[in-house]
Amino acid sequence: MSDIEKVIGANIRENRERKEITQSDLGDLVAEHLGRPWPRQAISAAEKGGRSFTAAEVLAFAAALDTKPGALFEPTSECDPLALALDHIEEARKVRSRARWAVNEYVSFVSKVAEEARVNPVLGDALLTLKASWEEQLAQHKGDPESDDSSTKSASLVRVLEGNLEVLCDIVKDMENEDQS
Repeated sequence: MSDIEKVIGANIRENRERKEITQSDLGDLVAEHLGRPWPRQAISAAEKGGRSFTAAEVLAFAAALDTKPGALFEPTSECDPLALALDHIEEARKVRSRARWAVNEYVSFVSKVAEEARVNPVLGDALLTLKASWEEQLAQHKGDPESDDSSTKSASLVRVLEGNLEVLCDIVKDMENEDQS
């Protein structure tokens, strides 16, 4: 789950403990506000940051805990903003590493396919089309202010690479099937 679920969960736990009520009792209070059951296990998962929350659930928790909804979003001592930021940096490094690997695999695969394309014009045309698609995606990301985040760019480019590799693999399989016929 994301950091916001961890923050909300930590605040729910702190407020529940402040009120000196059990998870089951909190579940009953939340259920009254939502009109549907909230078992102790769901409260436990929520407090651990292990589930997402709807707006109605946040409002129900705030009402059940006699606090303002905004207070559930404030970082706690348990959810150190620096630690959360470091988690994001580490995740971005992992995404960037996967993106580099995907690009290297893509380049290697395309090089092999390019060799084959010299003798097969159908594959050569497909390769040129995919190359144009890749270049178009790169150009879009360079000019897109929404994708300034490097992990967003990397993840998006990995999806493009995976799509292109799937298309190339399908073309190669079709060609192999034609050769066998």
